[in-house]
Amino acid sequence: MRPSSSRPAPRIPERIVAPWNWSAFLDEFTTEVAGSPVVVDVSAYGMRHAVVARGILEVMLFDERGDVVEIAVQIPAPGRPSLLRHHVSEPLSISTDAEGLRPTTLRVEGTDGRITQVQALPSAAFGG
Repeated sequence: MRPSSSRPAPRIPERIVAPWNWSAFLDEFTTEVAGSPVVVDVSAYGMRHAVVARGILEVMLFDERGDVVEIAVQIPAPGRPSLLRHHVSEPLSISTDAEGLRPTTLRVEGTDGRITQVQALPSAAFGG
């Protein structure tokens, strides 16, 4: 009988973005990932991940005056595509899985304890 593997999964390096840099970082993230397929999901402690949107990233931005992060995703649909705008009010932190390389995952934590995650997908993963 083989021993069961109880090793934790390797942690993906995480880059925490300084609050003073949120606007510039999200502009840069949008430049890198806009037009790519993404999945946006929300989770909180004790709650399952809930997929909010699966579509093409249009823009992510931080509105300092409103203290809100906006994520806009175009949802492909027959006829006219729709645009979903997801907001995270009073964000506490923004982090990503890559430093210097094209990021594939971005997380925004809100004061309500919810974490919104935007994951860029390879184009082939979106086709189904």
